[in-house]
Amino acid sequence: MDDPPSCGCLSVPGLRGTTEEAAAGLLRNAALIWLGSVALRTPIDRARRTGRQTSPASRRAAGFTLIEVLVTISIIAILTGILLPALAGARRQAQLTRFSVMQRQLNLALTQYAHDHDASMPYFASRNDPYSAVRIGTETFEGFSYFSAQVNLWATPLVPVYIPDRSMIEDEELRQWMSEQGRPGVVLARSALTATAFAAPEYFTLAARHLPVNYGHFRPTRLWEVRFPSDKALLSSYGAIGSINDLDAIQVHGHPCSFADGSAATYPTRVIDDWPAVAVPWLGTIPILTTEDGLAGRDR
Repeated sequence: MDDPPSCGCLSVPGLRGTTEEAAAGLLRNAALIWLGSVALRTPIDRARRTGRQTSPASRRAAGFTLIEVLVTISIIAILTGILLPALAGARRQAQLTRFSVMQRQLNLALTQYAHDHDASMPYFASRNDPYSAVRIGTETFEGFSYFSAQVNLWATPLVPVYIPDRSMIEDEELRQWMSEQGRPGVVLARSALTATAFAAPEYFTLAARHLPVNYGHFRPTRLWEVRFPSDKALLSSYGAIGSINDLDAIQVHGHPCSFADGSAATYPTRVIDDWPAVAVPWLGTIPILTTEDGLAGRDR
């Protein structure tokens, strides 16, 4: 469909123009209407100044006309339509920036923790026993929580030594919810720690799914088991319960991910969905969390 002709008259803004061009066209038209209404009122105002008698119709025209009111409303609506999306976009961008900074801080804290613990990742379960209770801080989690509890509550022992202010990594609403559940002592970080940190790389293979469970696979892991540091993500909002209130920003900008080499990047959900992963009991098939070959594998 061709655009209407563009001129100095009250033309319709081009359909193929940008949002800014359309807004400029609407503002131009509104201004022309307003100027026209002012021009119509000028003879009446001049007559008042010269003392000439005006007709009742002219006297009625001295107030705001319906056209002027409509033009004012239109201008306000146009400006609102332009400004509100921009403000919302700025808010989402600021939220993503804070989220990305938090990712880097979490990755640094995790690395420092590992270096202080013989390169070992945080671990809360009983070695060689995925069915045992998971004890995180003062809290105990029963049932099939070997992966889910550790993946989402991994940051608990890092506060306050490695993360002085837990509010920097937690959503306040979720923190209050955890307190209401009677678990105020655990930290539900906005980023999940990959489940591959809680079992040997051999566990996260297709071959292991066709063999009897090797309970020796359920153990703490160490940073040196990561074979491709620049390609294996350790932390991400993808699959993280703690980032559920950040979905608006994530849908627009993607998931921040921190890699074992300390780098960080943001990826759309559709991209991460295609990363290699294997099915894991009690957890499922979740890229980054259940990367094929575990810590020895690659995500991107």
